[in-house]
Amino acid sequence: FVRDPHALPLAYVDDLVDALARRAFAALVPTTDIALQLVSHHRHRLPAGVATGLPDHDVVERCLEKPNLVDVADAFELSAPASISCTGEAQAVAAAKDFGFPVVLKPTRSVVAHGARFVRRPATLVRDEHAARRVARTLG
Repeated sequence: FVRDPHALPLAYVDDLVDALARRAFAALVPTTDIALQLVSHHRHRLPAGVATGLPDHDVVERCLEKPNLVDVADAFELSAPASISCTGEAQAVAAAKDFGFPVVLKPTRSVVAHGARFVRRPATLVRDEHAARRVARTLG
């Protein structure tokens, strides 16, 4: 049992470390953005012998930013879905109109710190301009 990493991130890490210490695990593969961020940041607390395969923490942090992933994909000639990075509601709505509805609006980062907690900001399918404005306001 591990607690919710969004609500209790340090308790999640404590629970994870305890669970890994109780049995002989060879590897840990974080499968969500929040798990990746927390495991990377607290990797020094993992029991000896538990491999993560993670690069340095600063590389992990850069990879959690979606625009960075698109840039890296381009550099290696990997196709990524068409995207436009926006800095506010007006740009997001204009970009959504340019793509045509329905369109998916995504934050640049799926999980952000909010005090001692982490908040998940999901991608959202919007079907019209009104929905695009409403969602864009929540993305920051």
